[in-house]
Amino acid sequence: RPLMNGNVSGIGQIPAQAQMAGFGAAIDACGRGGRWPMALWLLHTMHAQRQQPDVTCFNATISAVDRGEAWHHVLSLLAAMEKRKLRPTVVTAGAALSACGRGGQWQFAIELLDQMEGKNVPMNMSCFNAAMSACG
Repeated sequence: RPLMNGNVSGIGQIPAQAQMAGFGAAIDACGRGGRWPMALWLLHTMHAQRQQPDVTCFNATISAVDRGEAWHHVLSLLAAMEKRKLRPTVVTAGAALSACGRGGQWQFAIELLDQMEGKNVPMNMSCFNAAMSACG
């Protein structure tokens, strides 16, 4: 049965590392295809299947909501990462800051920039550009 119908039975027979890669690839494809709600659903499904999403899965989901201009989901995704003790990366920072920019959320972008700096998250020029574009 296709995954799109919500059926992920039998997934436990696939090795955990392959499951993680498959979920990550599916989340990324959803983001690239403008299907950010499906990306969020897949991340939630991982939790329901007792999978522990890694930083790559979270980054792909944050990127998906960025592309979908659904910046408000970034807050909960970052909180979920922190709860799981996953360290944000430059990709996390860039996608989250970009989502803030698309949503016109300059206050949140500045706060996020400060938080990322406080956590010693490496940032590049794209991160700073995304923060500046959020400020208008």
